[in-house]
Amino acid sequence: MLTKKDKPYTSPLDAVAMSHHLLEAILEEGDIAVDATAGNGLDTIFLAKLVGEAGQVWAFDRQEEALHKAEANLVIEAMRSRTTLVCKDHSRFAEEVPEDKKGRVGAFLFNLGYLPGGNKEVTTTEATTLAAFRQALEWIRLGGVVVVVLYPGHPEGAREKEVLLKEVSALPVKSWQCLHACSTLSHRKNPPEVLALRRRK
Repeated sequence: MLTKKDKPYTSPLDAVAMSHHLLEAILEEGDIAVDATAGNGLDTIFLAKLVGEAGQVWAFDRQEEALHKAEANLVIEAMRSRTTLVCKDHSRFAEEVPEDKKGRVGAFLFNLGYLPGGNKEVTTTEATTLAAFRQALEWIRLGGVVVVVLYPGHPEGAREKEVLLKEVSALPVKSWQCLHACSTLSHRKNPPEVLALRRRK
């Protein structure tokens, strides 16, 4: 069980907290996980702790600045050895994760938007996020989960939400269990949202 120190959020109703609860319920020791948007590495660290020493996490970000911060944080937490950091857009994760892992990944996490503390003009985009999401559905194992934290409060984030919800609405119910939830609804306009899909066994 992870401690409060392992969970980098301030409220159990925070969107990132919700995403972590879902991941904690699914991932097991020795699992494979993909952090599609490494950022400062806090989600990467969380995933690495869940999969344990026998597991492996691949983390992607197209900004070198983000990966430098992520690596520093991973080293501090002694999680570097079980993580692979890649400076590429998340839509290209299949170029780096070994082909034999296809259909065996326990979880994908997408925490969309911009790098916290970074340039807010550099964000994930509708086209690359949709491409990465579609691939993630092909790579996830039975019983595995794809979790997306959405930020519809800015224009690109709103477009990402629209295309992903449209994509999910077309998936067969017999194959996918889906959840879409808002967080802190009463406290802000267009709050972050969580979209999660579990591949049915």
